Amino acid sequence: MSGTADLFARWRIAREILEALRGNPPVPPLGAREEEMVAFRAAFLAEALRRGIPLEEAKAAAQMAAGLGALEVFLRPEVEEVMLRGGSARVLFRDGRRADYPRLLPEEAVEALAARVADATGRALTGTRRFVTTDLRRPGLGPIRLSAVLRPQAAAPAVNLRIFPEVPLPFERVAEDFGIPGADRGRLLSALERPRALLIAGPFAAGKTTLLNALLLEAAARGMMPAVVEGFREVRLPEDRALLVEEPDPARMDAAIADAVLRMRADLLAVGEITTPEEARRFMWAALVGRPALATLHGATAEQALALLRGLLRRAGEPPESIEEMLRAGLGGVALLAYDPRAHRRRWAGLFEMDGGSG
Repeated sequence: MSGTADLFARWRIAREILEALRGNPPVPPLGAREEEMVAFRAAFLAEALRRGIPLEEAKAAAQMAAGLGALEVFLRPEVEEVMLRGGSARVLFRDGRRADYPRLLPEEAVEALAARVADATGRALTGTRRFVTTDLRRPGLGPIRLSAVLRPQAAAPAVNLRIFPEVPLPFERVAEDFGIPGADRGRLLSALERPRALLIAGPFAAGKTTLLNALLLEAAARGMMPAVVEGFREVRLPEDRALLVEEPDPARMDAAIADAVLRMRADLLAVGEITTPEEARRFMWAALVGRPALATLHGATAEQALALLRGLLRRAGEPPESIEEMLRAGLGGVALLAYDPRAHRRRWAGLFEMDGGSG
């Protein structure tokens, strides 16, 4: 990784050249194609060379200006997540390592990056709602998720960048990495063909989506045709063996789930993450109409995950007695993952069935 002094210097160069260009040509949007970058890069380098800046430094500054600023140096397959808080960064690696970079950048550089993320979503960071999320693709990397927040919603500007694996991991590899015992592996795989729901729960960064994706890959390999409904595309399956629906509007997620099951004859339904009352209700409905259903839900324990699910169902208008009947008839169990943030380590915590048993 580049040193702090190098990044500060490149940021200063990028800012000076951008001010000199005065938007002519404009900075390409995040995710721009290579042909869209040509005119901007040529003008940027010409101005930098005119100022006597060495070519290699000018190229690095141009990449920073047209891309993700200081985060460009972290766009590598071995990096899993980068968290910018004010001007400091924490980097989490896939092998469990963690690196902290205090005072990596001036706060204005983080603010500029947050504004770039907002531009990519078509939303302005104005007023009191200053939180935006968008996806990005880069050659040689899996999907990239960017989230940004500015003052006054946050005390300091913050940006999160998460890089998903380029190739989704198969079930046996995930089971080995998480330490899932053989008996529980068999019970997880049997859930793919049971007309009941399986919740994959755990705290943030526990690997819930990784396990979900691995199970769905196994379902597709068995000849099943899953339907996956997500607000942001995270699950990746062969497009000729799955229905992949991305519905960013929470108000339409309910209809998207229903259509995926009823209109498109899905063998199995997966909801990327249950976050709204409508998603919770439709997820349980899918299990009650005779389809296996998988979803992720936050919760450090099975009890927390079930309490959150019950709360969402109540907010959806379901009476308490109806909720308990739905859970008894439709929910098969909770697959629980654990996460140690200090060691950046994920592990299996058990499979909890609705009769109270666990593995």
